[in-house]
Order: sequence, then structure tokens, then C-alpha cells
Amino acid sequence: MVQFAVFLLLVFSSPLSHGYHIVIDPGHGGSDRGATNRSTNESELTLKMTHKLVRGLRNKGFKVTLTRKGNQNLSLQARVEIANSVKADLLVSIHANSSVDKRAKGAEFYFQNQLDADEESMFLASRENQNSKPALINSDDKHSSTIDHILGDMKRTYNIYLSSELSKKLALNWKGQKKSKLNLIKQAPFYVIKNSNMPSVLVELGYLSHNFESKKLTQSKYQNIMVSSIIKAIVDYKKQIDNN
Repeated sequence: MVQFAVFLLLVFSSPLSHGYHIVIDPGHGGSDRGATNRSTNESELTLKMTHKLVRGLRNKGFKVTLTRKGNQNLSLQARVEIANSVKADLLVSIHANSSVDKRAKGAEFYFQNQLDADEESMFLASRENQNSKPALINSDDKHSSTIDHILGDMKRTYNIYLSSELSKKLALNWKGQKKSKLNLIKQAPFYVIKNSNMPSVLVELGYLSHNFESKKLTQSKYQNIMVSSIIKAIVDYKKQIDNN
């Protein structure tokens, strides 16, 4: 597995030390408020977190693009198109969770599923993807050569591998509330991370449906802790790839 990963790195990677480009995607927006709890809604929370995250990443020397800068509607397709059009090296989508089980709490980190996702992850992905359209398939694909398909599959496999590595870094560095180790990192077919051309992770900051955690999520001090955790994870991830 390690040898295969190194081979793919040589085939697909460019030097990461020059203008490493990260797209940050604050979930929901506009009329799509996402999860809510009293006066707190997901779309505003993720936007506030994202602006803090962008400042921190730029201070570390990263190039950063936002999918949305304000509280406007933005389709899932448009988010993917932005990330793909700027040829980003990494995509991080920021969300907040909710559950009918008011005891549910803690962060979760999702990357594209290669194996069957569990029922809870499929439900969450279905809820997030409900306003999406199927990804368009280029009509010229049927004329692609076998080698193009092989290389495409290899690149997708490598992106999933890198996404899993970033998820591990996020879990390791997270200083906020965590779910159990068995439920901290998951795979699910979220539209944004499934259709992007680069390694991508979806971060669920915590549960707005949990009364105590929802209050913490709105506190500036706790937001700074989460932001620092994400930045540390990205820095460690980049160092790992550079060392490879």
C-alpha cells in the first residue's frame, strides 16, 4: 500500500511548497439555513468559522479560496465547480450536525466512501445532497482510451487515500468535543467531496441539536479552538505529503 501510494504521488502530485491552494466551503447559506437550534443556524455558524479559518491558513502561507463569502445561496454543483476550476490542492467543507437523538454530540470527519457507508452516514449524506443534481458525464468519455480510465481510477483512489490521511490528522489534532474513536472518522457519498478533483474532507463541527454543545459552538473561544485544530491538522498533513 505504501509503495502504491508513493507511485501515485510521483504520478499525480506537484510540489506542495509553492502556492498550496485550499478551498474552504462553508456549508449551506441564504435561504438554506441548515441545522438550527433557537437563534443559531448552521449557515451562519459555518461562515463565521470559515472566515476565522481563512485568516489562520493565510497566516501560515496557504493560498485560500472561499466558495461563498457571505450569506447567499450556493448550489452543491457550484461549490464543486469553484474548487475544480481553481485547481485546488485540497477542499475542506465545514458543517454542523443535528440528530433526533438529543444526546448526540461531538465532531466527525468524512471523506469519500470507497466501501459501503453505514446507515447513519448514508442518511446524513442524503440530507445534505437533497438539492444536488447528478454530476454531468462528458459525452466524450465513451471514446476515452483504456489507459485514461485506468489513470482516472488511480487518481481517484489516491485522492481517497489522501483524504483519509487528512481525516486522521483532524481526528488526532482535534481539541474540541469528539465522538467515540469508532465514530470519529467516517466515509459517505457527500456530493461536494465525491465530485471534487482533489483530496477533500467534510468536517462536522458538532451537534446543534445538543443543547450544551450548540452553546459552545457559538462561543468565540471554542471556535478558535476548533480553527486551531483544523489548521494544525492541515499543516501536519502537508508536512507528511512533503516528506513523501
